Amino acid sequence: ASDYNMVSSSYIVGASGQDNGVEIVGGEYNTVNGNTFAGPFAERAIYMRDGAILNTVSANTVNGTAILHAISSESNSGANIITGNTIFGTTGIGIVLNFNSDANTVTNNSITLPGTVGIYAGLTSDNNTIDGNTIVYAGGSTDNDGITVDGDGNQITDNYISDSTCSSTCYAIEITSNADNTYISGN
Repeated sequence: ASDYNMVSSSYIVGASGQDNGVEIVGGEYNTVNGNTFAGPFAERAIYMRDGAILNTVSANTVNGTAILHAISSESNSGANIITGNTIFGTTGIGIVLNFNSDANTVTNNSITLPGTVGIYAGLTSDNNTIDGNTIVYAGGSTDNDGITVDGDGNQITDNYISDSTCSSTCYAIEITSNADNTYISGN
């Protein structure tokens, strides 16, 4: 694990076959701030995994037209702060919290045209705060969600979600049957 690093004010362009733009594996107190990411990336622009905790991802711009997910916190990563990022277009999800990604704070992000879901708090990703985000035109015309919650104890507050293109299977906020104790207010 690598701790206390900063990636800042950089323009990061993917190359064919490159999986991720910035990857934090098990590190603590790292900062990814003020960068611009442009695809193609096979997977993610910013990826925190395998116990990456207490990291800050802020004020980045992701042009994700050739990126699966813009920002991911996965595999026992938690207590990360994801704030003030601008995401435009992904083939998958704007922001992913998955596989025991707990106690993250996702605030004040702007997500436009994610391929399927704006923000996803996955199964066993618990006690996250998702607040003050703007999500516009998530997914396609027949299947999309602004925010999907599969984990327990998540707080979904004061988010703005808008989509006039979806005609069926469309949810501003989807709380699945796996999720318990979800708090929703002011969206």
